[in-house]
Amino acid sequence: MQNRTPDDNETPPGSALIDEVYRILSGIEEDIQQLELHAPREKVDIFIAPNLIDAYELLDEFEFENRFGLSTNDLSKYQRMQGEVSRDVLLQFAHRAISLLREFEGTIVRETSIQYPESANEQNLEPEKSPAPPYVDILPVAWVSINRRSNAQLIGKISELLDEAITLAKSTNLPPEQRALSDIERAQLITLLDTALNLLKSPLVEKGLLERLKSAAGKGAEAVVSKKTELALGYGLGRIVELLGDFLMSLGD
Repeated sequence: MQNRTPDDNETPPGSALIDEVYRILSGIEEDIQQLELHAPREKVDIFIAPNLIDAYELLDEFEFENRFGLSTNDLSKYQRMQGEVSRDVLLQFAHRAISLLREFEGTIVRETSIQYPESANEQNLEPEKSPAPPYVDILPVAWVSINRRSNAQLIGKISELLDEAITLAKSTNLPPEQRALSDIERAQLITLLDTALNLLKSPLVEKGLLERLKSAAGKGAEAVVSKKTELALGYGLGRIVELLGDFLMSLGD
């Protein structure tokens, strides 16, 4: 398959590509639920998680093939489109794929200058003129095991704050000009929060994704302070930054 990078003349266009990214992201959440029904270390067919196959094909096409975090043996099964892989490996790949899809989304937004929401013109509203949020590179893959016994209370509190922040970020009814975050920033934050919430349920966590969430949550809290709106969300994001810092320290180098 010939690798390519998105540009303004690409078919499908940037908006269709982002729709495809969102479709796969939503589907991967269903794949994760299905995988969690199986026993740890159980071998399962790769087609039990069809959205992961879609993620592999899309990301492979756009030069992410060296960043899946899969062994050569497991990667070859996706290249051949057949074979069985450990359920735990697929769960790790699912969370990694979510990270890479969010990174790819940022690339599409930057290179095609997509404005969201698309309904702005239909409502005769002037599209938001604030610049797209600065892109943050995902740190190198660093999967580490969690000591759930010693971190149980911290994980529980972080999970509670993540769940609350997702609800607050999704449920704002403020007009666009009064919101602390742009639509793109909000969508990116919600996906990071949701991914981290699922990640904390797994036996392993990816430190790079948690570092990225910590950075995004910090910027979200700063935006709330600057605009003096969505204060509950800002407080929650601030607490997430604080507790994620403690959690990352507990994981070591």
